[in-house]
Amino acid sequence: MIKTKVNYFSFPFGMYNKFIIEKGTELGYQAMFTTDTKTNDPEADNIILHRWSVKRNISNKNFSDIITKKSALKRKIFFSGLKNAVRNSIGRKYSDKLNIFIDSITKKQI
Repeated sequence: MIKTKVNYFSFPFGMYNKFIIEKGTELGYQAMFTTDTKTNDPEADNIILHRWSVKRNISNKNFSDIITKKSALKRKIFFSGLKNAVRNSIGRKYSDKLNIFIDSITKKQI
C-alpha cells in the first residue's frame, strides 16, 4: 500500500507470540520491537529488540538511575516482569486499572 519496503515492525502494545515472530520473519522484517523490559544482547540474533517505554511521570533521577545503575536496572526489570505476569493472569483491562491505582498510591507517598 505504501509502495516502499518496511524493514522493521513494532508489536502493538508490545505483545507478540511465536506465530507472530515466524510470520514477521517470513515477511522479511530485519527486526521486530517489543516493550518487554529486558536488555538486548549484542551477541544474540536480535530479530526481537526490547524497548522500554519512558512514561511522562518518570523523574530525571529515576531515568538516570535506570540507565546508569545496575541495581535500578534490575529493579525495573523485576517489576516490569511482575506487571506482565499480573496482566497475563487477570487481563489487560483489570491490569491497567490496578496499575493506575498503584501509581496513585505511590505518588501520594512521595
